[in-house]
Amino acid sequence: MKDMTLRSRDAGTIRLDQPLWLRAGRVDGDGYSAGRRTVEPAPAVATDGPPLRVLVVDDNESIRALVEATLSGAGYAVAAAEDGAGALTAVGEWLPDVIVLDVEMPVLDGEGFVAAYRRTPRPHVPIIVVSAAIDGRRRAAGMGAAGYLDKPFSPRALVAMLGVVLRTPAR
Repeated sequence: MKDMTLRSRDAGTIRLDQPLWLRAGRVDGDGYSAGRRTVEPAPAVATDGPPLRVLVVDDNESIRALVEATLSGAGYAVAAAEDGAGALTAVGEWLPDVIVLDVEMPVLDGEGFVAAYRRTPRPHVPIIVVSAAIDGRRRAAGMGAAGYLDKPFSPRALVAMLGVVLRTPAR
C-alpha cells in the first residue's frame, strides 16, 4: 500500500488506523471512501524466517478451499478449521500470525471463538472477519477485529487486507 491517507468529501484528510475495512477492493473507513481508487494486492509480508501463518476459520468448505489456495499462492502458510471449536485447538497447536474468521458457524461461532481466544494467556494475533451477515461489520467491530471483508469478497482484497493487517501492530 502506497498511501494510507484519504480525503473526505469535505476536502479534509484522514489517516487510516486499525480497524481498516476493505470492501470490494476499495478502501473505506468511518464513512469515508477512496472513490475509484482500488487497492492493489500486497504480497505476503517478507520475513527472514518461514512464511507467515494464517488460520482460516469458516464452515463453508468451498470458501475455505478458495482462501487456502489464494493465500498459499501468495506465499502464506495456511491451516484451516471449520468452526470456532476447531480454531481454538488449532491456535494452541499451530500458533498463527493472523486469523481469518467467519462469524456465523455451528458448534462455536466467530464471536464465541474470539471471546474464548481473548481469555487465553498467549499473545493474541490480529483477526480479520469475513462475513455475509447483514450486521457483520458491526459484529466485527464489537469483536475488536483488525479488519473486515463482506462475503463475497475478491481474493485480491483478502491478500491486500492481510498485507495491511500484518504490517500494523496487533491490538
